Amino acid sequence: MKHRCNVYCLVVIVMMLLLGCGGGSGDSSETTDVDTQVDPTLSLPGKLFYQEVVQYIYLVDLTTGLAELVPNTDWSSLDQRDLYFKSGVASFFSHPRKNNNSEFLLIAKHCKRVNSDPLSDEMSCLLIQDYLGNYISEIDIVGSIFDAKLSPDGRYIALYRKPYPYSDEWFEIYTRNGDLISDKKEEYSQFEWLNDGRIVTTYNRHFLFTEEHSTDSDYYLSLPDQIGNESIVNSVLGDYAISNDGMQVAFTLYHLWPSTNKYGDAVFIMNIDGTNIRKVAVSLGDTYQHIDSLMWSPDDRWVMVREGYTPSQDGNVTGTSGYLYAFPAENIGKVFSLSSIESKKSSEVIIVRRERTLSNASDQLTTSALNGTALEWIP
Repeated sequence: MKHRCNVYCLVVIVMMLLLGCGGGSGDSSETTDVDTQVDPTLSLPGKLFYQEVVQYIYLVDLTTGLAELVPNTDWSSLDQRDLYFKSGVASFFSHPRKNNNSEFLLIAKHCKRVNSDPLSDEMSCLLIQDYLGNYISEIDIVGSIFDAKLSPDGRYIALYRKPYPYSDEWFEIYTRNGDLISDKKEEYSQFEWLNDGRIVTTYNRHFLFTEEHSTDSDYYLSLPDQIGNESIVNSVLGDYAISNDGMQVAFTLYHLWPSTNKYGDAVFIMNIDGTNIRKVAVSLGDTYQHIDSLMWSPDDRWVMVREGYTPSQDGNVTGTSGYLYAFPAENIGKVFSLSSIESKKSSEVIIVRRERTLSNASDQLTTSALNGTALEWIP
């Protein structure tokens, strides 16, 4: 249901990818032939962008299974700190520009202070970086940034920020050069840009839409009380991802009551106007029933999700880092079963990555790379 408002009302291919790739230290671009754990016939489009928990960004070609370390992403190195991140407590996370393979946004929290006084206010740094390792631009902003994303056209940056430790949170939009064009006092929420410059956030069971290039609300869509035969009255929106053409949204639901530990155990897709809601995939529960990191393929024909990841656990512990599954986004009239057990899994589902025990972790990308701060699908 759509509401207008003036304020926010609100063929199976086993690819044990990432774990068989070379890397883990150093900062030069290197494409590495993965070992026999990657099937060279994998034919999903585009690349998987992911950041390890602390640093390093890798691109995995989903057609060939080759992994590449993006240069100049060892942000904890002394050289990088001397140039950009003078505070010794900076933390880093990143997002690629949506459906784009030319640049990404790096967010460095607590990167420096306003002045040389060690008690002066902390700042966050926003740096646009290309995949050759070049820094293109930088914006320094007072306070702590929760999340920030480039607009699809690369002209704007939307972010949530707390200017001072005990201040309110703000939703803000800046130009690429750092000029503030819109802001609003609002608590942090996951958000996504649309191609026309609007931004989508969520609250409870509502998708909230802003005006173009503005934090001001335009309207909201409410999910119905029931999808098919399933009541969602006691559920709230979990993770979600908007298709690259802006026409559909994939999402999960968190069940608040009764308590069942089924947090995001199914994936739904609906049109961006709220019509044609359908369940498209479900976890069968042979791992921890938790689906997140929803991603659309560059051509919007596939949806990829991470399933079975155990939050707040060491990703290098076997059984905690979960699986990556890809399934068709087209409505073929069935709900796909996500399972690491071949006899339970739908034949259309591709296991992109499965759990295994590392024999020599120091020579391979760590499992924690899949549990880091970024896991996104780009061209």
